Amino acid sequence: MSAIINFFEYIWGSRVGFFVMGALSMLTLISLGVSIGITTGDTLQWVADFSRNFGAEMVGVALTFGLLGIADRAKSTNDFKSRLVRNVRSTTTGEAMQAIEDLRERGWLTGDRGVLKGAQLRFGNLAGLDLRLVNMENAELLSATLAGTDLSGANLQRAFLNKVNLQNANLFGANLKWANLWNADMSDARLLNADLQGAEMLDVNLADANLFDARLDGANLEGANLQGANLAAANLKGASLNRANLSGANMRYANLARVNLEFATLTNAKLPDGTVWTEDTDMMRFTNEKHIAYDMTREKVNELRAEAGLNYI
Repeated sequence: MSAIINFFEYIWGSRVGFFVMGALSMLTLISLGVSIGITTGDTLQWVADFSRNFGAEMVGVALTFGLLGIADRAKSTNDFKSRLVRNVRSTTTGEAMQAIEDLRERGWLTGDRGVLKGAQLRFGNLAGLDLRLVNMENAELLSATLAGTDLSGANLQRAFLNKVNLQNANLFGANLKWANLWNADMSDARLLNADLQGAEMLDVNLADANLFDARLDGANLEGANLQGANLAAANLKGASLNRANLSGANMRYANLARVNLEFATLTNAKLPDGTVWTEDTDMMRFTNEKHIAYDMTREKVNELRAEAGLNYI
């Protein structure tokens, strides 16, 4: 008996139940109307009139339930998205990995539909995950772990990446314009063709990183560790490398126009013209456009890029 009572309580409390009860009420009215019609002799006319009114009412009911269903599905979808984003923040790699897979499967990871845009992911563990083409514009990833993560083609524009671990991460072609990377560890990271224009990279660790053909114009690399980094063909125009360590770095074909190299360490660094830095090297011929021997004109840069098989700038 209790099971029957629970069933009816469920039916009465749900929207489906409300619809069913409404339909039963209508049928009851029809039966009552037919009984009255039989008594008065106007059964057919009453049924016809009632059918017209009933049809209009049912159309209204169907539309209402359709709209309620759409609203329910939208709320359910948004709740599911929020739950997946929370799981991405998990410090457990397995849980974060499953959340990323679910987001990618549903098309919620990339482009304008990317739900990680502006997400709060500080201290998250995303090490080794597949985040290709992810949209994390304006996301906050303070002290997050992204070591070995595939972020190729990712949108990290204006992302907050202070103290993030990006060791050995793949950032090929990633958009890091105006990103904040203070004290980030990007050693051994692959940043080929990455766009780091205007990025704040104070004291960043880029030891042995590959920045071939990267855009670093206007970036703040003060105090950066670039020992052994590959900066070949990179555009560093207007960047600040004050106090940076460029020992053993490869800057062949790089654009160093207006670069601030004050107090920078250049021991054994390969310069844009292929020569190796010595204490007698006049770096002004690479950095100062007004220098009599300035060697970084647009024509010269494009000549060097053509020599390296790269497109003109």
